[in-house]
Amino acid sequence: MLHTSNVTSKKEMNCVLCEKNHFIANCPDFLNKFTDDKWKLVTEKKLCFSCLKFGHSTRMCRIRKSCNKNGCNRVHHPQLHSECQDNKSTPTVLNMEVSCHAALKANESKVLFKVVPVKLYNRGEVVSTYALIDEGSSVSLIKRTVAVRLKLKGPMRKLNLQWFGDHCSSEETEIVKFNISGIHNNAEVFEMRNVYRISDCRFIYKNRQTSCF
Repeated sequence: MLHTSNVTSKKEMNCVLCEKNHFIANCPDFLNKFTDDKWKLVTEKKLCFSCLKFGHSTRMCRIRKSCNKNGCNRVHHPQLHSECQDNKSTPTVLNMEVSCHAALKANESKVLFKVVPVKLYNRGEVVSTYALIDEGSSVSLIKRTVAVRLKLKGPMRKLNLQWFGDHCSSEETEIVKFNISGIHNNAEVFEMRNVYRISDCRFIYKNRQTSCF
């Protein structure tokens, strides 16, 4: 009879890429991949962006920590670091539409966002769209037009925002919840809570606690 701890340890050591007995972060095949390909693999295998292990999200990771590579303060594994990433923290933005998914340049810093096709669900309503993801964020946002299509309702809250270019704005927004999944058949469904509905399609580079004076 095998102890559960032994089984778990052996499973975690099986590389999800080459299936050899080592951690994926030490896998030569993984290390030789381009950063974008690493992101794609980690996303497809549903690995934690922070520790590269299976079975939990980045938000629930017990060893969640910043990358620290070249001073990067985003929450992801150093093997997922891109030299083109800006070090500012930006929130996860649910559906910024296709016209807004491209990389932006602001204040001479290039900011690259990971774009993932997703499905959103709420009480029988389904919307296929794109999610722009920043693993180091603590806030999730959804565009108002998508929230309307999903018929989302929630309590009102005043939200102070600071956009690229130091432009500040404040708006009354709803805090909503819904379910989200990948676009593939039988994709796992997750619940999104405390998502802020916004009306604008610009990108935020500071979190919702930013005050504008």
